[in-house]
Amino acid sequence: MNNATPYYAPPPRRRNILPFVILGVVCAIIFIAILIGIVVFIFSGTEDSFNTPNDDYVGVLHIEGTISSQSTTGLLYTEDAVYNQNYILSSIYEMKNDPNNCGILLYFNTPGGELYATNEVYEELLLYKEETGRPIYAYFAEYACSGGYYLAMTADDIVANPMSTTGSIGVTYGAHINIAGLCEKLGVGVEEITSGANKAMGSYFSPMTNEQKAIYQSQIAEYYEVFLQVVLQGRPSLMREDLLPIADGRTFTARQALEAGLIDDIMRLDEYKAYIATYDFEDDVSFYDFFYVPAQSDLLATLASAITKENTPASELMATLSVLKPLSGALVYYAK
Repeated sequence: MNNATPYYAPPPRRRNILPFVILGVVCAIIFIAILIGIVVFIFSGTEDSFNTPNDDYVGVLHIEGTISSQSTTGLLYTEDAVYNQNYILSSIYEMKNDPNNCGILLYFNTPGGELYATNEVYEELLLYKEETGRPIYAYFAEYACSGGYYLAMTADDIVANPMSTTGSIGVTYGAHINIAGLCEKLGVGVEEITSGANKAMGSYFSPMTNEQKAIYQSQIAEYYEVFLQVVLQGRPSLMREDLLPIADGRTFTARQALEAGLIDDIMRLDEYKAYIATYDFEDDVSFYDFFYVPAQSDLLATLASAITKENTPASELMATLSVLKPLSGALVYYAK
């Protein structure tokens, strides 16, 4: 009789399929995201599309975010402040050549920006008025400072929201950061090879000399005078002797700006639109918004952030950096 212990085959192990399920879900989400991106790319309009009304309208041109020749696209896109120089200029051109356009309402929510980009839009708005004879209105939302106020000088009438901040008439170079001492502590040596003593002025690695400060100050003084002349031309009721004491870079509340003669009235946007439509066009005009629509790459970046559930999307960080960038190393009409 065989007393050997009988052999029992172990039951087959059940495979853990959870990792495969998770992988499948992730792949499905990625596939759907790509599919949505393709659909958006094919069917959505771009920033170059201008579908204006067939009846008389006033174009509401949104000037929001930092005024810059480097338009905020791609990873710099945020829903709150999108500025695109090409779109602004193209919109003015389109309205200038549109027989149904009756005027432009500039909607401002900007701290200002680059001198070149600001003046480029300013000149285009003056050309619009000169060639069409149509009115330009300005409405100040949360901010209409520095370069924003500069652009408002093309308007025949300026109205601010009761809680608006405006002014900041002036030019800034921003902050000069000198990290030479830090480099020395870290044992980092920096050698700058230039063709002249002032070629590298503004460098992070050397202190600014008195001569270099004077050079920058002369540039600031020249462009500050340009700003003053723009304001005096746009606000003919202001005398130079009245303007100079308040054109020191300070900002104003809407009430303070009204008392100083920098704006014409205070009201909400809907009230201002009703006023324009009633008194200038006898209620026979509509308002059409012109605002920059991000390109497809921006929409895909936003979608990718939503899928990955980032707490702080890279786009927001980059947008913040894009606002800070003009404050250093360049002359700007910007409210710090």
